[in-house]
Amino acid sequence: LKHVHKLGSPTELIKPGMNQWTSDVCRMFAGAADEYAARHCADDRQKFCRHLADITVKNRAHGTQNPEAAYLSGGGAQVHQKRHDEGESAATAVLRINNGADVCKNVDNSPLNGIAGQDSSYSRRSSGHHRMFRALVPFPRVVLFRFIQTGRATEVWAQSMVTDLPSSFGDTYAGLCGIEMAKRAAKTCYKESGIDAKDVNVVELHDCFSINELLLYEALGFSREGEGLKMVEDMSWRENQEGGKYCEQRTAFGSRVVINPSGGLESKGHPIAATGVAQCVELHRQLTRTAGKRQ
Repeated sequence: LKHVHKLGSPTELIKPGMNQWTSDVCRMFAGAADEYAARHCADDRQKFCRHLADITVKNRAHGTQNPEAAYLSGGGAQVHQKRHDEGESAATAVLRINNGADVCKNVDNSPLNGIAGQDSSYSRRSSGHHRMFRALVPFPRVVLFRFIQTGRATEVWAQSMVTDLPSSFGDTYAGLCGIEMAKRAAKTCYKESGIDAKDVNVVELHDCFSINELLLYEALGFSREGEGLKMVEDMSWRENQEGGKYCEQRTAFGSRVVINPSGGLESKGHPIAATGVAQCVELHRQLTRTAGKRQ
């Protein structure tokens, strides 16, 4: 993480009492957000900030249906469920809490119970089987599972792992975040499995910060580079047979995908090492149709 200083981030702590590692991680993702905004949203930075808030709103709303989420009720959920002022949307409330300032503020990141490597998991349903991928970044591992309909098991079908690339310590914050590794791991897994992003319908990915979810839309192939915000603009809420609600997002292929039905890290929290395991557990529940209102 010392590389963030070579990219221009200051060495002083963001605030007193925060350790250097946490401060550097926050600056790394804030830097990635600034890069993205400058490259793709230079003419409307406020719109970009609003779309990051929309990602947080979606994840926290999903999280209110997860009894294991850290933000099941209370401050975190209330921010996103209620309209704080007459006519004010939840996303506007997030921006107001963030003071409309920097793109990565308190409401845009996961609860601080640890920040580990990036994880992303996604699943697909096909005739006779359900299929699931899991990508771990940095040192990303992509694992393909399938559900055996005669039982309650999911089996490992294919996997891929990618370690640091030259871009990991190059001249961009996104590279340091491991986005290029995520791209390579996803491509390898798609090739091994014989399917691609358009076949995926459920995703659990690593939303340690809302900007990271946006970057992973593109890294995992759901949207073209620089067009991830289109997936935020095309969200639709639907009701399931369990009485719950879920948000569908349109991909670049015209297919629809549900991302972080568990509420993601922004709702559940981010304990080191346990994050990826929790994602696999959630997707197992989705595949075996035991996710309750999150189904």
